[in-house]
Amino acid sequence: MGKLDIYKERIANLIEEQRLRVVPGENIDSSLLDLSSNDYMGLASDRNPLPLCWEGISLSGRREYEEYVATNPLSRGDQWSSSASRLLSGRGSIFSLLERILQEDYGRPALLFNSGYHANMGCIGALNAKGVTFFVDRLMHASVYDALAACRADFVRFRHNDVAHLEKLLDAAPPENLKIVVTEGVFSMDGDRGNLRGLTELKRRRSDLLLYVDEAHSFGCYGPRGLGISAEYGLLDEIDILVGTFGKAAASMGAFAIASDPIHTNLINFARSFIFSTALPPVVILRSLENYLRLRGAEERREALRNKGMQAAVMLGLGASEEGSHILPVVTGDAGKALDLAARLREAGICGLAIRRPTVPPGQERVRLSVSATLDMAELERRLRIAGISECG
Repeated sequence: MGKLDIYKERIANLIEEQRLRVVPGENIDSSLLDLSSNDYMGLASDRNPLPLCWEGISLSGRREYEEYVATNPLSRGDQWSSSASRLLSGRGSIFSLLERILQEDYGRPALLFNSGYHANMGCIGALNAKGVTFFVDRLMHASVYDALAACRADFVRFRHNDVAHLEKLLDAAPPENLKIVVTEGVFSMDGDRGNLRGLTELKRRRSDLLLYVDEAHSFGCYGPRGLGISAEYGLLDEIDILVGTFGKAAASMGAFAIASDPIHTNLINFARSFIFSTALPPVVILRSLENYLRLRGAEERREALRNKGMQAAVMLGLGASEEGSHILPVVTGDAGKALDLAARLREAGICGLAIRRPTVPPGQERVRLSVSATLDMAELERRLRIAGISECG
């Protein structure tokens, strides 16, 4: 047996099951309607950037931003590399400013990470300790499960959004253990919301429970100032750890965690993905800061996103909930059918990617379509008709 045969066999199996992934070698054709992107608010392709929204931000914060922009031209090399971890680098004023502005909005300290994956890896690892059990929604993002495995955490999965099932599992756990329940604001593959109301009601009845919410796909899109589903429901004070990302609606890169002391201090001292990673370039943090300030005032776009998500769901025959979603799964239940549907959409001028296991469970293969606040709905309907799948008319 050759040294590489084990890997060749893996590839052969993926090909046979129609699950082989490849990295696209070219940019998406500009003539396509791109429904594969997480640019939910349209900032990445915005030729006329929204104004910065300083409402509610301290005057000192605005002055610090203006001074930073004036004295740190992007032509300087040190704006393009941090060259060290945050704990070792002395060039961190723009990082601290973004964290302070996030704290002013969320009411608790913020800590920046290099990505949503880094944030979940770091936060879960830092929260893990003897006497802690995690209770995780079965459909949580892979980064959470990778984090649990990496730190060898004690964890239990509960049925998706099933608070009654969760409560039974909590009651069966050692009573002396701290229980940390992990869910999402909007789930990335199904587009439905986490049951935050039910989970916070459960938390109020228990003294041994913390609530961890990943708002990666809802930050910027929902709630006052775009703070997420937790804010839309008026539950921010009930969430113990909140994670958001800048790589989706904010059209930048990086992520953040919101938590009160002593959790915030624990993150700084025990989140390995924070401690042992070179920080993002200051120019990226500046982009995140500016786009976050744009998102704060983008209420019209948030309303447009909600309405367009509901319209697109009707066009696709998915129905529309009152809350709506910008993530629309067209489930085929088969990898080959998902690839065929993606190809048919592309021929009609729509870019939507096939999602196969292990990203989704077996039998849940799909084409995942995501709506943008700037999407041309008339053009979408026209192209869906060409593809033969529009339910309108």
